[in-house]
Amino acid sequence: MEAKHIEELRRKFRFIVNNIGDTEELCDQLLSLGVFDENYVEKILLKKPAPKEQTKELLYLLKFRGPLAYSRFISALQNSGNKHVADELMEPDKRPKMASPTQVQPTQVQPTKVQPSQAQPSQVQPSDQTPSVAQPSDNEDTFKSWPYQGKESVKKRKCTEEDQRIILSSSGMIYNITPFTQKGFVLRSKCQQATKNRNANDVSIGHYMDVCNTDLDTMMKFLDSRIHPKCSSKLVNNTAEEYQKKFEEIIRTNDDDLRNAGYFMMFCLSCGIPGSGYGRMLDTNQQCVDVDNIIKPLMVCEALKGKPKVIVVITIPDENLKEPEADRTETDAGVDHSSINEDDLFVFHVHHGERGPWIPGTDQMWFMQAFRYIIYTRSYNQHLLDLIDEVNELMRNALISKENKTRGHVGEVKVIQKDTRKKLYFFPGLISTVPSQASN
Repeated sequence: MEAKHIEELRRKFRFIVNNIGDTEELCDQLLSLGVFDENYVEKILLKKPAPKEQTKELLYLLKFRGPLAYSRFISALQNSGNKHVADELMEPDKRPKMASPTQVQPTQVQPTKVQPSQAQPSQVQPSDQTPSVAQPSDNEDTFKSWPYQGKESVKKRKCTEEDQRIILSSSGMIYNITPFTQKGFVLRSKCQQATKNRNANDVSIGHYMDVCNTDLDTMMKFLDSRIHPKCSSKLVNNTAEEYQKKFEEIIRTNDDDLRNAGYFMMFCLSCGIPGSGYGRMLDTNQQCVDVDNIIKPLMVCEALKGKPKVIVVITIPDENLKEPEADRTETDAGVDHSSINEDDLFVFHVHHGERGPWIPGTDQMWFMQAFRYIIYTRSYNQHLLDLIDEVNELMRNALISKENKTRGHVGEVKVIQKDTRKKLYFFPGLISTVPSQASN
C-alpha cells in the first residue's frame, strides 16, 4: 500500500474502528477480492471483543497487502454495509471511478511532495515522485503483462523517511536495519557439477548462472547492499567438505563486517536432478551439501545475534545429473515444513514449473525476474515475507505466451523457515551516514 494511503488510514483510524459494524462480512468481501486469504481472515476474527479489536487487526494487516489494497478496501466497505465509511475515505467527486488508481492522483500528489525533513532520501526523491504517484496503475498493468513488459518499463520505487516513519510507528516488531553502516552482508555461492560427456546445453547452464549473478548484483545494489565478491568467490564449485570449511571461515573472519550489517543474506545457486531435489545443494562431485551446515555457523555467530538471517536456495535442473548415492534428507530434498522459529532465520527454496527455470527466448530466470520486479516496485513499504507472497503471485499467473495472452504457473518459492515475531523491511534509499554497531 502506498504511504499516502497508509497515512489516510492512520488519520481516520478512530472513525473506521468506531463505525465498522459487521467485521466478518467485511472480511468475506476482502477475501473475495484477493486482499486476504483464509489465514488472514482467521487471525482477524480471533480478536476480541468484536468488532473493534477485529477492525484494528484488519487495518494493521491491510497496510501490507499491496498497492491495490486501499481501493479494494473501499470496494469491500461499500459491499458490506459500510458505505458511510467508504465515503469518508475518498473524495466525493471520485466515487464513481474510485477503482481506477489514476483518478485519485491529482488530490494525492501534493501531500507526497511536502516532506522537508527527508534529508538523506532527498537525493532520490525527485526522480521517484512521479513513479510513486503513477505506480498503482502503471505497475498494475505491468503486473498483468509480466514478464513481457520489458525491464525499462519497471518503475523503481525508493523508500522515503515518511514511508519509514509510518512503518516503524505501526504495531508489531520490526528489524530496523538503517542505523547500520552496511544494511546487509550478502553472499552468493555457485556450483556446477563436473560431469563427463556434457552436451552443448551445459554451456548455457553456466551462462544462465552468470546472468543470475548479474541480476542479483543489480538487485542488491538497489537495496543499498552489495554481494561480497571476495567471500563469494570462495564458494564456487567446491566439494561439500570444502564448502562447509570455507563458509565457516568466512563467518569467523568477517566479524567486523557482520557486526556492522543489519542482516545476513545468502543466495545458493546449484544444479540439481530434473523433477526432484528442489532445495538441495549439490557440490561439484554431485554430493549433497547439507543446508543445516550453513545454518549452524549463523546461529552461533555473536555478530549476527538478533539479526535476520536469510538463505535462498535456487536449484537448477541439469539433465546430465542422476540421483546421488547418498540418501536424501528432508533438508536436502526441499520438503516444505513452513517451520516457524524464534531464531531470526528465513529459508526459502525456489521451485521451477514444468516449463523449466528460463523464460523462453531470453536468458532470464522466471524467479529472478519476478524477484527483481517485486523488489523494485514493492520493497519500499512491504516486508520480506509479503514480498515473497508477491513473487509467488507473479509466478502463479505468468503470461507464458505474449501472442496468445495465455497464463500459466511457472514456479514457486517455498517458505521452509520463518520467524514471524519480527518483520524485515529493506528501506531502499535510506542509508545511515553515521557509523554504528547498533543491535536490533
